[in-house]
Amino acid sequence: MLSRYAAGWTISALAFACAGWFNACLSAQAQEAAKDAAPPLKGRVRGAALLTKDGLIRIGTAATDVQKSCLLVIAEVTRKETLTVKPPNVLPNSVVIPALPDPSGTIRFGDLPARKQYLDQFMNETSYQVQLLQNSVDALIIPDDKSAAVGGPWGQIVATMADVQKHHAQLKALTEGPKYDNQQIAREALAIHDDMSTVKKLRNAVLKTIRGRG
Repeated sequence: MLSRYAAGWTISALAFACAGWFNACLSAQAQEAAKDAAPPLKGRVRGAALLTKDGLIRIGTAATDVQKSCLLVIAEVTRKETLTVKPPNVLPNSVVIPALPDPSGTIRFGDLPARKQYLDQFMNETSYQVQLLQNSVDALIIPDDKSAAVGGPWGQIVATMADVQKHHAQLKALTEGPKYDNQQIAREALAIHDDMSTVKKLRNAVLKTIRGRG
C-alpha cells in the first residue's frame, strides 16, 4: 500500500500537467452520450455484442481513458502550495544562473484542499469511463475455437475488473464529501490506474492469440 501511495505522488506531477488540457475537453464522450436518447449499457448487460478484435481494441482504448481520468483525480487531491524561490536568470554576457532549488525555481509545501467542483467533474468522468470499459468487457464475444487458448488471461481480465469495481465504489464513497480524505482518495484512484495497466497487458496477450500469433 505504501508503495502504491508513493507512486501516486510520483505520477501526480504528470497528472497536474495534463489537467489544463484535459479539463478543456473533459467529458466530451460523456456529453455525446447524454445527447443520445438511449441509456448507456449497464454492467453485465449485453446490449450489443462486440466482435472479438474490435472489442479488444476498444478495451485497450477504454482502459487508457480510465487511467487519464484517474490521474486527474490524483492531481486534484495531491495539489500543494508553491513558492517561487529563485527563478532562472540570464546575465548580459549570456551566462545563465540556474533556478533554485530545482529547474522550476519553486518549492512545494503544504497540502491544498480538494476543490469539489473539479473533483466531482473528474469523478464523473472516471465513473463514465469505468462503466464504458465494463460494458466492453461484458459484451465481448470470444470465438469457441479460441476460448481455451485465451481462457487464462481473459479470466484474469474479468477478475481485475471486479477489483476495479471494488475500488471504484470506495472511491465514489470517499469523494461524496463534504470532507475529503485526500490520501485515501489518491490510493483508490491509483489502484484503479494500476489495474488498468494489468488489463491492457492481459488484453494484449488475448489479442495476440486471437490474431494467431500466440
